[in-house]
Amino acid sequence: VQQQILGEIHNDNHLSAALANVTFMATTGANDVAFQATPAGADDAASLAAATAGNSLAAVGQVFNAAADLALGGISPANLGQVTTDLTAVESGINNILNNKTMLAQIEKGETANAAALTTIHLQTVATQVALQLNKYDAMEAQGSNLALRGTADNLLDSIDIVQNDAALNVAAGGNGNAGHIGGFAEMPGGLMGTVTKFQDNQVQTNFWAAFLAEANTINATLQKIATGGAAATQTLITQIHNYQQFGANFDAAQGAIFQARFDNELLSGTLEADSANAIKGLTGILNGDQGAALAADKAMIAAAGQGFHADAADVSGNNIPVNGGTYVGTAVTVATATSINGTAKGTIPVTATPNIANGTGGTAAAGTTTTPGGHGHDGDDAAAAAAAKAGTAASHATAASHAMVTMQDLMHAEAVAHQMHWA
Repeated sequence: VQQQILGEIHNDNHLSAALANVTFMATTGANDVAFQATPAGADDAASLAAATAGNSLAAVGQVFNAAADLALGGISPANLGQVTTDLTAVESGINNILNNKTMLAQIEKGETANAAALTTIHLQTVATQVALQLNKYDAMEAQGSNLALRGTADNLLDSIDIVQNDAALNVAAGGNGNAGHIGGFAEMPGGLMGTVTKFQDNQVQTNFWAAFLAEANTINATLQKIATGGAAATQTLITQIHNYQQFGANFDAAQGAIFQARFDNELLSGTLEADSANAIKGLTGILNGDQGAALAADKAMIAAAGQGFHADAADVSGNNIPVNGGTYVGTAVTVATATSINGTAKGTIPVTATPNIANGTGGTAAAGTTTTPGGHGHDGDDAAAAAAAKAGTAASHATAASHAMVTMQDLMHAEAVAHQMHWA
């Protein structure tokens, strides 16, 4: 019905012309008009073949738009096959681009070595997020899971954010370099204004975010030193990064379905995974004696990964409130100083191979910290989604009941608000 309304308005020259004269900066960062159309996509046989081939990010993006438009109305048994076909083509196309050095060079032409490496990481992140969508959320949502609505909304919009806010990817996908509705991976319609309410963490989650944030900054600092010749690559650092990545993924899994729906694309399959893989690859190359152009590529790769670690940790922790109030400190390098009220979080870094997941601590178990039933652990995206959905329930956010009657469109609109705080 909504698409029919949009069609009626945009097919009327007088109405569409009048609306085009009154634009506003939407919560997505794009310039919208009232009754903003959804992204233009295509998933006919020719479009699917072009996307799969991976000869053009714009072609891949057109099919992604088609899938995202379908998801906006909700994934159901009726359209699951179509969504799966579309996203499979997208996944194949992106991976084919990543495996084609000539294509990557075209996309990253004019960027510095470090910026080009970061663009590659961004594209890898989108690929892993599409895989997450295919392997987990599509089928769950088609079966009626409200939690899958949460995961799909955040996952797809995060992919859009990544492309739209990376100028090289934006242009390669058919955009003009600025976030907007042009080309592939286009912004969804956004609201004029919105409020993102931060969620209150319990002690365990406060411990985790403090450790996650502080170690991200220490890893980043070390990687930048190695990239500029101020420190040496070591196997110990590789092990540390592996432990850190596993800490994030395992904590995500232990927190339950709602937490996973929000943070899977950050902690399980997405930014953390891509940053870790690139850091380890670059460090391994250096340790193996790479020289010349290969060594320069290794250094650019680890510098970009380090930036990614910092941005991801500051991003996901920055929308939550520590257990006793205050804020998380984005530049902290110790657990104790990772909250504005120093000493709120317990635990140590670096994360060990056997962290205390139940306490949210990376090293030795912190005294007096146990899992609090019903804790939130979501960031502001969840609050925006909950506000938009207006779910009629007084149940805890730690129960699926709180998400009853949430629609994909509700969540997508709410996520568009929240993701403006979400990009770093």
